[in-house]
Amino acid sequence: MLTAIGLTTARRLRVTGAMGVCNPSRLAAGAALAPSTRVASVVILRGLATTRARNTDADADAAAAAPTPATSAPATKSTREAVAADKAKKVAVTAAEKAKKAAAALKAKATAAAAVEKAKKAAAARKAKEAAAARKAKEVEKAKKAAAAEKAKKAKAIEKAKAAEQARKAKAKAAEYAKKNPPELTPEQKEALALKLARKKLANDRRELAELEATALWPEPKKLPEQPWILYVARNSDRMKGLTVNGHTIDPLVADYKALSEAEQEELRAICEQNKIANKAAYEAWVKSYAPIVIYEANHARKRLRTGYKMRVHPIKDDRLPKHPLSSFIRYSMSRYLNSENAPARVTEGGPAVVGAEWRRMTPEERQPFVDAWQRDRDQYAKDVMALHGRSLRWRPTLGSPSPSPSPSPSPAPSS
Repeated sequence: MLTAIGLTTARRLRVTGAMGVCNPSRLAAGAALAPSTRVASVVILRGLATTRARNTDADADAAAAAPTPATSAPATKSTREAVAADKAKKVAVTAAEKAKKAAAALKAKATAAAAVEKAKKAAAARKAKEAAAARKAKEVEKAKKAAAAEKAKKAKAIEKAKAAEQARKAKAKAAEYAKKNPPELTPEQKEALALKLARKKLANDRRELAELEATALWPEPKKLPEQPWILYVARNSDRMKGLTVNGHTIDPLVADYKALSEAEQEELRAICEQNKIANKAAYEAWVKSYAPIVIYEANHARKRLRTGYKMRVHPIKDDRLPKHPLSSFIRYSMSRYLNSENAPARVTEGGPAVVGAEWRRMTPEERQPFVDAWQRDRDQYAKDVMALHGRSLRWRPTLGSPSPSPSPSPSPAPSS
């Protein structure tokens, strides 16, 4: 097919002159052909040009050597053209065969290149598949090892828990047996055990005392002297060092204090009054430096110090803490004692008994104003406690106050 196309193309190209110059328009038409067709055409054209050039040279040489009679010139020219056409045909056939072989070689080369590329792609795909399979197998193996390790860990934890439970039961059983069957102790062992328990209790008491003192904000900030005598002793503390009279170091100061003039004593009293004002301001500033909940916890700790450790500590006074409402009976008693015209007798003379008898004889309508006042204060106290502690109150009935039914807890005030 390539040979036919090449011959057709070669016939269409017009060769002019003895050197075989080609028409440019024909060459442009040949350049627009397919690459394989263009290659075959170029090969055929080159063969034709070479053959025509050789034939032309041979013909020229023969014409120069032989005589040229005037009568036989047309016959010789036609013969030369027939020979040239035959040679050109043979050259074209040879060129077509060469072009066919070249096209077959190109095709074989392209087929081989495609086969190599396909083999490369297949090898790469196989390699990727093998890598993915190896990676997946590695992940599966890793997951299996992790599951086995987790299983072993859980089994070990269960075994450890079982052993701990068995040890606890054995220890509890031994303690129960020792409690039911205490061993006979010698006097020395009993004394050592008692000493050990006493030391342990002392250590616990000291630790609890330190915690209570820290919670109770104890000791309080030191105050300035508020009594003239204490102020005088503080001013003359240096004189007390090494000063003794009958074994007492303070006796000379007592004599000197009693010998002070009225002006000096008045000066001491004035300074003490100023110290009272300064102490009050400092105490209020110290109280205000803590949150109300801290003061509340400190007062509870101080109560334990008074009752459990017999310490002389007073509750911290803070106006921010909620004040417990007075009962209706206490309100009635205060109103009776505040009424100077018809006040009852003193406490030592049986006045409270008289007030209690009057309260018991009163009707509910007569008690209602005092009960209403107590309920108003109770509601306000409940709100203050909720705002401070975040909890509701559980009321216990007191003398002269009815037992209120539990009311819904008031919501705490929003913080500003």
